[in-house]
Amino acid sequence: MKELPEEKNLYGLDDDLWLTLSLAGRKYAVSCACIDSIFQVQQKVTAIPQTGSEVIGVITLRGMALPLVSLRVLLGAPTLEQEQRAFSDMLRARQQDHLHWTEELRRSIDRGEPFSGAADAHQCAFGQWYDHYKTSHPTIRYQLNRTDEPHQNLHAAAAAYLSCRQKPTCGEEEKAEILRKAALYSTQVVSLIEETISAFQDNKRSMCIALSDGVTRVGILVDEIHSAEKLTQVHALDETNRDRYVSSIGETATGAHVLLLNEAALFGETAEPAAVSV
Repeated sequence: MKELPEEKNLYGLDDDLWLTLSLAGRKYAVSCACIDSIFQVQQKVTAIPQTGSEVIGVITLRGMALPLVSLRVLLGAPTLEQEQRAFSDMLRARQQDHLHWTEELRRSIDRGEPFSGAADAHQCAFGQWYDHYKTSHPTIRYQLNRTDEPHQNLHAAAAAYLSCRQKPTCGEEEKAEILRKAALYSTQVVSLIEETISAFQDNKRSMCIALSDGVTRVGILVDEIHSAEKLTQVHALDETNRDRYVSSIGETATGAHVLLLNEAALFGETAEPAAVSV
């Protein structure tokens, strides 16, 4: 997708075009006919009293008040803050796993005992998560890829100790070298995981799509914006799967399916907050 400028006016585009976007791992689309602009929120957000949790607040855009609505909250998904906290907590637990793993390896070597920790990097909790985790953010993927080699090398220290124990004699110098490498790679893994947490927090910032029907304006906060596309097919969802905000599913020219947002329902979420000072 071509990079959008900080604020892009989309009025005047063909009303058959739909802007595709991502939210909590799912693909959605909203009609370009009602899009006023797209931008990342950098202005001060003022809270609006007596509104639902989905209403984040209000900002000033081109001299006019624009209420902001969290599409995540509206659709029942975890908030971005909750997702970031869960991701950070999970990875910090994996940091502690490896610190404990390294300490247990040291204890086993010092006592000449068998080591029961994972010698295969794919078998520990982090390795299993890493092998299955998918992200569209290149920075996060880059950071995780940097973690892979030292993580493999760290677990290789356990394999080296197991191999050493099978010899008639496992020399002190060899054991000391195993411990040195384990400490080195453990430090690298912990540091790189911390950098991954920071990259996740930096890259997970909401984008705002300002919608207008000529009377009401509302800004919806989404995770990621992709491109404006024409849909080849549109199908109504059955009663089980539809709700107030999503009632249809569309298919793009590439065959991808996107859930279509009902902008009329989004406009109904909030009225112009004329009495709020911003």
